[in-house]
Amino acid sequence: RSQRLDVTKKLLEEHDIRYFLITKEMRSTLWEQPDQGLLLLLDFSESFIKITEVQGAEVWQYKGAI
Repeated sequence: RSQRLDVTKKLLEEHDIRYFLITKEMRSTLWEQPDQGLLLLLDFSESFIKITEVQGAEVWQYKGAI
């Protein structure tokens, strides 16, 4: 639930996460605001790329330490 990029990157790297899914339901239950935590980072960091969005389900790629 961090909106600190360094903390989020560390977690993603430690768990070897490169792709993740965010659904409409996740957005409405995990975050109170659309600019909170990971959602804020997705919008404002070049470390993440939205791959696709279908019916409110988004697939994101974390570029990692490339």
